[in-house]
Amino acid sequence: MADVARHGCKCAWLVGGGEIGGAFLHVNLIHEAIISVLPLVLGEGIPLFPPSTPEQHFKPAEAEAKAFDSGLVPLRYAGTRKQITVAD
Repeated sequence: MADVARHGCKCAWLVGGGEIGGAFLHVNLIHEAIISVLPLVLGEGIPLFPPSTPEQHFKPAEAEAKAFDSGLVPLRYAGTRKQITVAD
């Protein structure tokens, strides 16, 4: 991340599974989470984050959620941990 910051990137969109999300949470690099809910029951699946992920509290960032025609509802949350700045 320090190399990315040196090139002027101040914000990145992280897309991936729980392992990569957990790794970024471990070093306080996630300040917002958008979690999409689909009206589909799978029965079981992959956890959103692995068990080793540190506890992170999020608060709703938007009061209104819009449902798409597919039924998908994106929920936006802001992190409550102190943000850190990547040093040179």
